[in-house]
Amino acid sequence: MSEEYIGVKFTSVKQAGELPSPDSVEKISSTAQQLLNEKINDNEKSGNISLRQGKGFTITATGSSMNLISVNSLSFVHKINFEENKVFFSGPTPSSESLMHAFIYRKRKDINAIIHFFFMIAGIVLIVLGALD
Repeated sequence: MSEEYIGVKFTSVKQAGELPSPDSVEKISSTAQQLLNEKINDNEKSGNISLRQGKGFTITATGSSMNLISVNSLSFVHKINFEENKVFFSGPTPSSESLMHAFIYRKRKDINAIIHFFFMIAGIVLIVLGALD
């Protein structure tokens, strides 16, 4: 049985302002391509990559494809209001996982990049192991 998310993860507030830097675009694009080429990520539509940038972070946008990363598929998150569940950004709408990335950046100043994705083989292994219980 699959689980379906129902609800709003956050309110997105688009603002004029800083965009992903060329360096951020290159780093995220090359990392995404490497994950696909090495079959570490087996689905170009799966997961997100973010990179701390100045006072915010650059993150893959909602619906972006890991094999087509460009400035047009990246969002810059200026700030997060955790109390009001709001994400302030420029560019396309950021990933629905932006709050999770922001929380990690907030709690861990030593982390400058986050990669997360859903690896199909790992999911299949977990299902099979669960069936063996």
